[in-house]
Amino acid sequence: MSDDLPPVNLIEEFASKCKLLGDSTRLRILLILDNQGDVHVAGLCEQLELNQPAVSHHLSLLRDAGVVKLRKDGKHNYYSYVRKPFIDVIKRAVRTMSHGDNVLRHDGLVVRVIDAKK
Repeated sequence: MSDDLPPVNLIEEFASKCKLLGDSTRLRILLILDNQGDVHVAGLCEQLELNQPAVSHHLSLLRDAGVVKLRKDGKHNYYSYVRKPFIDVIKRAVRTMSHGDNVLRHDGLVVRVIDAKK
């Protein structure tokens, strides 16, 4: 194996995360969390225009992968990021794929990346 390549376990973990993001709903959830911080499940349902069981399923997959975390407040569940650098990789990928206008459109999903430095 070349010294320039990352360890196999890191490559496998990255591939696993890419599979996780292969779903536009999960990608939208991550972008909403990045944009809004802690978000209540009902708020995600409203923004995604999906029912609670569907959203909870996606959140469960993201939580099991260690990408988001759950915070309970009484009967309410709020989700936020565990791995902030993960969204930075997504944003860089969008910038790279967006042909300079910081917008990526695919199958009805529109991802706009706002550069906080400007």
